[in-house]
Amino acid sequence: MILDQEGLNQAIDAYETTTRKALDAARKLLVPFPTCIRFLTGTLNASTIEELIAKAPKLARGEGKQKKRGFLYIYQLQDECEIESLVVTSALLEAKKNDANVGKLPAVNSKHSGRVLYVGRSWNIQSRPREHLKADCSQQTYALRFAAWAEEFDLNVELLIWEFSGISDLTLQVVEDGLWDRLQPLFGRRGAK
Repeated sequence: MILDQEGLNQAIDAYETTTRKALDAARKLLVPFPTCIRFLTGTLNASTIEELIAKAPKLARGEGKQKKRGFLYIYQLQDECEIESLVVTSALLEAKKNDANVGKLPAVNSKHSGRVLYVGRSWNIQSRPREHLKADCSQQTYALRFAAWAEEFDLNVELLIWEFSGISDLTLQVVEDGLWDRLQPLFGRRGAK
């Protein structure tokens, strides 16, 4: 039998060992200074999006697939942004409900706290922010798609990006989940994709 009580216990022990290694590696990380990219959602268009992406850490061709550098990123409202999170949430939910062309928008977290909009990770920090900024990324990809619903608010948003060289996928996931638990972002979900 593939799964019996002993097999279940062994599976849990194996998972615990793997996770413990990732937790230990995460505790040893040195936190780098983040790249900070600020923008107003009302100014997003093809040109400004490319200007913003140019400020993100650069990747050599194919480097994202090699997973040599992992990136954690956070979108948050800047302090000077006076728009309440309830208004932002309502706008995203309205876009989700009424615009079939918007594509997959992230979940709304009812237990959010503060001004953090989204916590994520990526191996390709050039393409993932582009998906969050543009209105027309792949219909199969969950993304904020600010240009599709947030331009009328002119939200003051800050994108913070931390770069970690030589980090494993599981360790990057542990750090992302920990940040998600601590920050309780307005949008997105916790856990592996």
